[in-house]
Amino acid sequence: MAHEAGYKPLLAAVDLLVDRMVPGQRMRIRPGRIDREFRDRAGHECGAIPSNMVVVVVDRHPKEKPSFSRIYRPADLYLNGTCTDANGYYIEQNNLAAL
Repeated sequence: MAHEAGYKPLLAAVDLLVDRMVPGQRMRIRPGRIDREFRDRAGHECGAIPSNMVVVVVDRHPKEKPSFSRIYRPADLYLNGTCTDANGYYIEQNNLAAL
């Protein structure tokens, strides 16, 4: 399904809708030479997000994972297939920048 012609535009439209529905702060992934890794609550790598991608930060300072922020986005486009949102997606705070 991810390789079908309309998948990426549909995913972008759903992401825009979710950005407006999910409470949280929209932030941008800091620019860099490499994609920024994100992890689940247990610390397993879930994937990598490209620079300048916008994410929704739902918890800037989660108690369960200091120095990380919990994010709602990314959708399955950047997941490696082993993580689920039930465990949460976390990215290091120093990889986030204001819009």
